[in-house]
Amino acid sequence: MTELLFAVHRLGVSDPDVEMVATGEWNADGSPVMKKSTKRIDAGTLFPASLLEGGPAEIRRLIDLGAIRYPDATELALFERDQVEG
Repeated sequence: MTELLFAVHRLGVSDPDVEMVATGEWNADGSPVMKKSTKRIDAGTLFPASLLEGGPAEIRRLIDLGAIRYPDATELALFERDQVEG
């Protein structure tokens, strides 16, 4: 099973589909300035740890900042129930 984490605060993470999106700005040659798209993880949701770049070090850093935590048993049970029902 994938390791799940709980978002205490809203997080912006890189989009795993690596889609490039225009920023609305233009280069001198007239071409659009592009950036990698981001995905939002809303506060109060469980998400797979694989969405975070940087592995265990990034998980530890975000836990230390209070941005994420490991879910408790009740949250995991509700998540698993929702997966079966939904």
